Amino acid sequence: MRSSYQALSAIIATVSCYVSIEVAFADPVSIEVALPNFASGGGESLKFKGVAAISGADLHLTSAAGSLYGAAFNRDLVSLSNQRSFSTYFTFRMTNPQCGTGEGADGLAFVIQADESSVGSSGGGIGYEGIPSSLAIEFDSFKNDGFSDPDNNHIGISLNGNPKSVATVEAPYLLINENTYHAWVDYDGRADLLEVRLMDSAARPSVATLSYKTDLEAIFGSEVFVGFTAATGSCFEQHYISSFYFSRDLLAGGIDTTLNEYLPAHD
Repeated sequence: MRSSYQALSAIIATVSCYVSIEVAFADPVSIEVALPNFASGGGESLKFKGVAAISGADLHLTSAAGSLYGAAFNRDLVSLSNQRSFSTYFTFRMTNPQCGTGEGADGLAFVIQADESSVGSSGGGIGYEGIPSSLAIEFDSFKNDGFSDPDNNHIGISLNGNPKSVATVEAPYLLINENTYHAWVDYDGRADLLEVRLMDSAARPSVATLSYKTDLEAIFGSEVFVGFTAATGSCFEQHYISSFYFSRDLLAGGIDTTLNEYLPAHD
């Protein structure tokens, strides 16, 4: 009996060890995009529109000139199969604002859209205006009264290419002061909860800067393109994205900003 018990214990220990190894080496997070910067081919996974291009280690969406549009989206479709849940983290900066009022324009946006061929326009629509079946998280540096903007320094959530945001909040920092800002956008498809966070450091705040309840399954299907847009009008500034991470599922606590060792996930 003791021999049988020892044999059974050995089998359990072997199985436990095997399971532990499988857990340790399983893909811990579904990171679809992992770009700590855009240097050395970092932009090869992106498709550019308008004036967007890679400049050094940055994705340069627009220069400081009037009536420009720039966008960059993932070349390959991303599957948001878990009720459209996702997490993303990126860093950006806006520089060289020029306007007769001492302001800049118009801002940049993180965008998810169903049809990569859709494009926006220059000016106050921040490059995403008119893109159907889309979600845009805008960082807006100009007050457009026609779009019911609350001020010239706010964060907004916009749906289906409509620049009249469904939710806005005053940005906790001056967006055009040339600093690098850290942004997290997380969507819980089970709770239909979208959260946006903005900080001037890599320390993700526990409380969201802006929250909004919405059902993204009603807006686009599970196959989407993810990326950024920006635009200028009669006033202008430069728009840069410095890093970009995207998970095709919600990550508890958001994307960890130390994930540089992870490579993009593969099916």
